Amino acid sequence: MVTLENILEELVGQIQDEFDAEKPLLTRTGETTWELSGALPVHELAELVEQPLHEEGIVTVSGLVTHRLGGFPKVGDMLALGNCELRVETVSGMRVAQLKLTKRVEPPPDGAAPSI
Repeated sequence: MVTLENILEELVGQIQDEFDAEKPLLTRTGETTWELSGALPVHELAELVEQPLHEEGIVTVSGLVTHRLGGFPKVGDMLALGNCELRVETVSGMRVAQLKLTKRVEPPPDGAAPSI
């Protein structure tokens, strides 16, 4: 069944109402991995990757990924952000719904023992 809310959300994006359960926009899944929503504000991603990500007129991670890839993202598309890698996990229509962020761990300098 298609509802009026479904149609409106296709046109303007997600609408939060009293029947929707709040889902976190950012969830840590491991020591160096996070799952994030495409609706996550860019400034929150910038704090996580420890690098400025300001781009004129772009406010969500979905918009940032679409802009940086130069077209509509597909599942599996990847984007490097400093020492992090952002992978598109799911899309909804033409926007990114879920992503996975992985921070690359720097190898220890030659001859140095890894810290525990």
